[in-house]
Amino acid sequence: MIKGKVLLIGNPVAGRGHTRPKIHEFAQILEARGYQLETYLTSRAGDAQCRALYLEPDVRTLVVAGGDGTLNEVINGLEDPSRIPIAILPTGTSNVLANELGLPRKPKAVAQAVAQGKVRRIDMGLIGKCRFMAFVNAGIDAMITEEVIRSRKNSVGYWRYVLPVLRVLAHYHAPHISIAVDGRKTLGGGLVHVSNTRSYGGIFRISDQARCDSGHLDVCIFPKGTIASFARYYFAAARGQISKIKDIHYLTGKQIFVDSEKPVAVQMDGEYYGMTPVLIKLQPSTVPIIIPNNAGIETA
Repeated sequence: MIKGKVLLIGNPVAGRGHTRPKIHEFAQILEARGYQLETYLTSRAGDAQCRALYLEPDVRTLVVAGGDGTLNEVINGLEDPSRIPIAILPTGTSNVLANELGLPRKPKAVAQAVAQGKVRRIDMGLIGKCRFMAFVNAGIDAMITEEVIRSRKNSVGYWRYVLPVLRVLAHYHAPHISIAVDGRKTLGGGLVHVSNTRSYGGIFRISDQARCDSGHLDVCIFPKGTIASFARYYFAAARGQISKIKDIHYLTGKQIFVDSEKPVAVQMDGEYYGMTPVLIKLQPSTVPIIIPNNAGIETA
């Protein structure tokens, strides 16, 4: 018996090339359960977004196999991201959202979650017309992301950042960024991180109080933009204690305006977005993510 059409959009090079075997295993399990499955593998940046844009009306469930970048493309391709339940088969480097929601990594467990059909609606961010699920930041991290794209790296995983980091550090000058949250008094800093999740890059917890269904965005403003200050900030982030540092402004809100004296690089969900100024908004309880019956957002 056919239980409804499932479309899987996968990035075969995510997670150092370990995605294909997991997709194959997932497909076998789901088809054995009586589902009609179509698998679409991307070959270049933008493919996932294009495929999601032309989603057929008979698709009942969407599965994203890859990392946070693949999920971001799919969310931005969907005509209405609130309409169709999305399951995540996490095969990327960091898998921030999947970790935040406590989602399983094994294909068998993901297939079981699809069959159970339990959904949790999570918040979605907007920056201009672009959507994001995890974070937006402006400053040195976004500068590095811009350099990663410019260098057209061949390496994968965290190694792809080594040379771009060195290039950015060699020419870095601390920017002067201004931030207004929900129209309140404008604050200044050298780096701003606006987040829907606690985890950043799978290593740090910059917004250590954030929840992806909280109904607001968490905003961290780092007042100093020097390399020495970042070492202290990120050491605290590695321990999940950013909000305890007194000279960091930690706020929450639904609308954040980020500007700067000179244009500063901005990244969104790990992808280069553009330059300041930007207006960031929250769209609460929007995206239906399929989760296992025993899953919940991590609270530890």
